[in-house]
Amino acid sequence: MMRKWITAVILTSLIITAYPVSGIASDIGDEAAGKQEEQSAFSHSDKLLQLSKNLYQAATDGNRQLVFYYFNRLERLAADKDYRQYGSSHGWSAVDRAISGLRSALQPGKPYKPYNDMRTYGAQLLLAFDALVHEKGALWKTYHEVLTEDVNRIVKAWRRNTGDGAEAAFAAVKPLSDHIRLIVPAALMKRDQEQVVSLQEAYRYTYNLLEAGKRGELDREWMEQALNSLSNAIDILFQEPGDRLSEPVISPVYGSMPWRWTIVVALLILSVLGYVGWQKFLYERDKMIKHHPSNLP
Repeated sequence: MMRKWITAVILTSLIITAYPVSGIASDIGDEAAGKQEEQSAFSHSDKLLQLSKNLYQAATDGNRQLVFYYFNRLERLAADKDYRQYGSSHGWSAVDRAISGLRSALQPGKPYKPYNDMRTYGAQLLLAFDALVHEKGALWKTYHEVLTEDVNRIVKAWRRNTGDGAEAAFAAVKPLSDHIRLIVPAALMKRDQEQVVSLQEAYRYTYNLLEAGKRGELDREWMEQALNSLSNAIDILFQEPGDRLSEPVISPVYGSMPWRWTIVVALLILSVLGYVGWQKFLYERDKMIKHHPSNLP
């Protein structure tokens, strides 16, 4: 009996000591692998970010030779499959287009326009790689306010009372176009492609309407709806998962009324009708009491 008990204790001890150790070791190994993978992701993206920062600064300084130096290093790293496993395929396709454009801008014999192109493509790459490194504080997200201000300037120009609203609004379109172009690679890295395409299509539709407006071939209601759609597409693109878009406090001049305003107006109308009905009831009741036979002289 004692021997069986000792044997059982020994077997139980072996099981207890062996199983948890292997389980803990497995958990530690998985955790270490996860941290190593996360650190590797940061290391790869951070290298690209640092090179893009240096490249953009060199482009801003007008140092074409230094831009070329950083570009060669960045192009080589960006082609590495280990670096492309983070982000999205659509984002990397946009990065490839920026790299191709920058390569063309660096070709000899183009001293002026390529200077601006170098800064533009450098900014695109900087924002895209920054989006890979930083999640909440990514630089491209600061363009929400910038794009909103661009649209507000277009709206103010369009609604001016000088008779040249379409021409003024068309002149105010270019900054919005430039800013959208800058953030597209970064947005594609972190957002669904449909959200980015929706913004681009809303912009193109607004642009085409303003071109028609310059020829006097534009319905005002169409233009107002296009501007509302453009503003909404911007908000949706920068919306974080789980956030809800707020409805406009004031209904647009030619747009549809928000549902909250519809309810408020309906309640006001019902309240007025109810009050009028109650007053009429009191009047009829007093009239009946006054002319009741028992109250006659």
